[in-house]
Amino acid sequence: MNLYTQKLTREEVVAVLKTHTFLDPLWDASFKILIADEQHPERLVHFLNSLLRLAGDDRISTATLQGTEQEVLFGWEKKVRFDIHCRNQNNEPIIVELQRNGHVGYKDRMLFYSAVAIRKEVTPQSTSYNLPRIYVLALLNFQLEAVQQDYHHTIMLYDLEHREVFYNKLTFVYIELPRFTKGSKELVSEEERWLYALRTMGEAKTRPQELSGPIFESLFESAKISTFDDVNLNMVAETMIDQADRNDEIAWGVKKGLEQGLEQGIEQGKELDKIETTQGMLAKGYDWTTITDITHLDQAGYEALRTKHNR
Repeated sequence: MNLYTQKLTREEVVAVLKTHTFLDPLWDASFKILIADEQHPERLVHFLNSLLRLAGDDRISTATLQGTEQEVLFGWEKKVRFDIHCRNQNNEPIIVELQRNGHVGYKDRMLFYSAVAIRKEVTPQSTSYNLPRIYVLALLNFQLEAVQQDYHHTIMLYDLEHREVFYNKLTFVYIELPRFTKGSKELVSEEERWLYALRTMGEAKTRPQELSGPIFESLFESAKISTFDDVNLNMVAETMIDQADRNDEIAWGVKKGLEQGLEQGIEQGKELDKIETTQGMLAKGYDWTTITDITHLDQAGYEALRTKHNR
């Protein structure tokens, strides 16, 4: 369902939802309903272990949900809302963010979110800077980098000279869903089964046989739209509309920025052309009266443009 090409009312969105069998987990509201379901805590644990690729002693055994809205002070008051915020059995914070559409500065945003998590670990009672391990899992329904072909990226602080991890307690995992293109018959890991479910559930009519077992069977059962009453469907629809409106505002801002950038580029091109024309005429011995008649640029204006463009 595309809310970006048509403005739908809440009632219209609910009507469209009812034509589908399962909720689309790539909307914020349904993502939280399905992944952070307090009735099925094992689902979130399985999801995190699979997508963070945790093994051995690093595996998560429990994940306790925290409030998604965090208020943090960096010299000013700033409220941050995480899609999912939880802590594992070692009290290590884990942030999960779903981004449905392209976002300018998304890496900066995730770094800020990690700073929020770090800041919450240091209190007035803290006697040291011994931080817990912190995970930030970012699910992207767009391609982050055009040059990278893999869909899964694990990021840590890295020592370039010695080619080794410098600090392993802050881990970012970016997953680019459009780069995951396997079909149902090709799935070989729990991570791949999760990614296939996330990408296809919204349009599926039945649960694929390849997504069997307690975790995925309960996931699809929870996602059945026929099990939701109108109150809950209205809540989901309202959230979807809010998200679409926010992304429309972002898209409008990007469009205006591109338009302004184009105008600035054209103006800059004209100014550089005037500089080059003037330099050519000076090299041929033209006087300033002639140059100004042709370029509408006197000597003072020429020097100002040279300084502006470092020419």
